[in-house]
Amino acid sequence: MKNSEPGTKKRDYSKAVKVLQSGSAILMLCTAVLCIVYFKHKGLTAQDLKNYAPENLFLAAAAIVLFYVVKSFSLVFPLPILYVAVGLIFPNVWQAFAVNLTGVVLSLSLPFFLGRFAGKDLIVKLTGRFPKIKKLDEIKSDNETVFVFILKLSGVLACDLSSLLLGAMDIRYKKFMFGSIAGLLPLIIAWTFLAGVLDFKSPYFYLAIGGIILVALGSSFVYKKFTAKKSGKIQGEKE
Repeated sequence: MKNSEPGTKKRDYSKAVKVLQSGSAILMLCTAVLCIVYFKHKGLTAQDLKNYAPENLFLAAAAIVLFYVVKSFSLVFPLPILYVAVGLIFPNVWQAFAVNLTGVVLSLSLPFFLGRFAGKDLIVKLTGRFPKIKKLDEIKSDNETVFVFILKLSGVLACDLSSLLLGAMDIRYKKFMFGSIAGLLPLIIAWTFLAGVLDFKSPYFYLAIGGIILVALGSSFVYKKFTAKKSGKIQGEKE
């Protein structure tokens, strides 16, 4: 890569990220408002939505995946909301899972490649806006796959924000994707299944709730164990 010529001003890609983030937030807000107005006009409830089957599943899936793509630039949008919404809309839980997984893969990839394009300077720029970025030092590992897995599983950073930063850190894409899916898969399954059964009398509903709690507790344990091990290793090296 050629070095920049003296006097050449570096491009501030953090501004482009901010524009994409704002645009994504506006589009999602407009979509949410339209959905609320439509549901209120039709008098639909969550149970009605669960019982509603889209006439064209392919178009419904395409629209949801597109929303995932738009959402990926917001950097802070919570994924479980989409998992549940898709689980409510699709009549078959496996169809919902397939749509969610497809959407997640795309929403992981776009911020990652944006970060790769922007480079490591983006990390410095975003640290001021998102102080939690400093948490990366607590879980950084020589094993890229494990590093990504712990980061996604723990949820220390919003999924889209962490994807952007991992791209800027030159993590290999295959390792990034494998670690990301492994870290997110338990919650994708649990939330999608929870929405799919949505019956307080069903034991599967409570099984899904239990799964979500176990994933939350497990991820917290893994994160604390991993950071404690790293802290001990660093302390040992100093001594």
